[in-house]
Amino acid sequence: MQPSRLASVAVLAAGLSAADEPMANWSLDDGQGTVAHDSSGGGRHAVLEGAPTWVAERPGLTTLALDGKDDCVVVPGVPVLRWPQSFTLSMWVAVRGGGEPAGVLVKAGTLRLLYYPKRKRFLIDLQGDQRLYQSVPGELTDSRWHLVTLVRNAAEEQVTLSVDGLAISRFTEPIGRLHSDPTPMRIGSGLSPDQPRFLAGAVARINLRGQALSEKEILSMCSAQRDALGDDMSVALPPAPIRDSRWPMLMVDTTQVAVNRGVGLTVCEAVRHAENPVLRLGGDGSVDETRCQFDGSVYYLDGAFRMWYWAMPGGPAYAESDDGVRWTKPNLGLLEFQGSRNNNLVPMPGRPMIHYDPDERDPKRRFKKAVGKSNPDRGGRESLWTIAYSPDGVHWTRVERPDPSQWIDAESQVLTRVGDEWIIYTQGLTKLGRTVMAFRSDDIDRPVWEWPGTAVWTMKDKYPMLQAHHGIKPWARPGLTIGVYGMFLDRTELIDTEVELGFALSHDGATWWEPWPKTTLLRRGEAGAWDSTFLVQGYPCFINVRDKTYLYYGGTDHGNIGIGMQIGLATLRRDGFGYLANEVGWSYATDKGPRTSSFTTVPIRLHDTTGERVLLNLNNTDVERDQWVKVELLDRRGRPIDGYTLAQADPVTVDGIATPATWNHAASLAKVTEDVIRLRVHFHGGRYRRESPKLYAVYFNEPPEIEQ
Repeated sequence: MQPSRLASVAVLAAGLSAADEPMANWSLDDGQGTVAHDSSGGGRHAVLEGAPTWVAERPGLTTLALDGKDDCVVVPGVPVLRWPQSFTLSMWVAVRGGGEPAGVLVKAGTLRLLYYPKRKRFLIDLQGDQRLYQSVPGELTDSRWHLVTLVRNAAEEQVTLSVDGLAISRFTEPIGRLHSDPTPMRIGSGLSPDQPRFLAGAVARINLRGQALSEKEILSMCSAQRDALGDDMSVALPPAPIRDSRWPMLMVDTTQVAVNRGVGLTVCEAVRHAENPVLRLGGDGSVDETRCQFDGSVYYLDGAFRMWYWAMPGGPAYAESDDGVRWTKPNLGLLEFQGSRNNNLVPMPGRPMIHYDPDERDPKRRFKKAVGKSNPDRGGRESLWTIAYSPDGVHWTRVERPDPSQWIDAESQVLTRVGDEWIIYTQGLTKLGRTVMAFRSDDIDRPVWEWPGTAVWTMKDKYPMLQAHHGIKPWARPGLTIGVYGMFLDRTELIDTEVELGFALSHDGATWWEPWPKTTLLRRGEAGAWDSTFLVQGYPCFINVRDKTYLYYGGTDHGNIGIGMQIGLATLRRDGFGYLANEVGWSYATDKGPRTSSFTTVPIRLHDTTGERVLLNLNNTDVERDQWVKVELLDRRGRPIDGYTLAQADPVTVDGIATPATWNHAASLAKVTEDVIRLRVHFHGGRYRRESPKLYAVYFNEPPEIEQ
């Protein structure tokens, strides 16, 4: 099973009495198989979908692990479970990490109960497809068991939601009678295939009673269940995937947060360079007289920044720079243009987006790219066709192939590698408009039109006015791939079309998510600016240069016509796509002291404790204002490691890209005997979010000056 940014949820026994038999009780203590039996005698046995895993939580308690991707428990609609007008639905729940709203228990037309861990709130709908009502905050994000109880009292026309026996929200029922129909009930999944909203974690027992319990009865049930669990309320959730200390941990990827105690994510936007555009149009009669379009690539190779871009009317072209800001267009003398070879054109097939593969054993194939072919049946739109190779990025050999056996719309093709798999990302045209398509293969020499493809990112299903322009251009780093795509706002007139750059995250190159809704990496320039209407992303468009992350892009003020496009540079703090800091919430009105918060990471495998350190990419620390960060080391089960406890941790009060955490003034991890650890990071700041320290990334080795 794979991890998910969604919450981990687990449910424990709901406290039955002999005098009050349940209408339905899914104890989930089967321990094996693909069926969860209803122990109430009603015969409404549930079916496991996806591939949930049975977990022996502790003696007498078995849980069912859900992966947050496609695992859930489904109660078939036949025989029909006729919901009473008054009922009590109770479950023990534990949540790990942050994420978007996800289904706890859903039955179409009857009930939706979701939890939104990022906001620590429940979303409730007692008709199953009407308005969602939001609760006040309910803390479930500490990886401990909590009793969640939903009571509908038809006589009083009231719904009460309780956590740990205490009511947190009451709602006056806005709609009449509940409906019972043959639709299935889903535990751990959302309402429909279009919005699955799966939960990740472990499920044990869910109980439904045909009467509204009183608050006193609910509190008594909670106490009884706590006594049964004992003093240890921690949850034995399935182990999270182990990270690798050789990989940077970017805080914008909140799936690395296993336990969240009051931190929140802020996503950052790039800032334009003062000398933009850094690559400008050429003069009259030049190869790039009308366009310098960044359907291209930038790499730092052999001590220089090297750029391939699309010049119009000339074609693929080349530029180079010492600092990545000031570029020259060398005279390559390779191709003739308007009777002269005095230009920077490159004899390259297709668009100049190339993949540099330093691990390639064949030096003739060190550079690679996808090459499309015009589909005669689609007005010349590109289709998948073949691959080309080069030893230097200038001299190319195209693998000759016949016309595709199947024409596939695939604009703006880019070849990349994620893990052990080759992927070609493209823009496809579907019923959702411009869509990101991914064609995947473990064999790069297989004809590319035979690579199985699927739509991996869309916009119109989430934001009806937007489409995904020019596919995803990925930055595939170990452990996390950052993808840049165009947020395309269509207009009747091409010149009025607008595109800004958004970004999404992926662990495997196939499943993508937004750090938060409509994440924007770079907005269009101000009215009248050279990049005021239409932005274009290239591949790869990121390079880490000392304390900055460079983002290259194309821009124009002529919409989708593209005339006058030039190439610009925007920057972020190095790896500064987002940061974690104290989450203010609503407590600002009454909370007067300095804020504190913490988070615990998923397990991390160390490789060389003699040379590794915990290096923090952070800012906004301040000794005088008592704003600092402390780091403690835990073993994989979350127990403090002697020598690296919170009591031994020194406050980190120096901003920097790689500031070491220390314990008793020493940064070395040489005394760590564990090969797998967790970090627990503590924030201490003022009343407001702007006064909180901000953590962008964690490294275990000094990051190189230039990295791609």
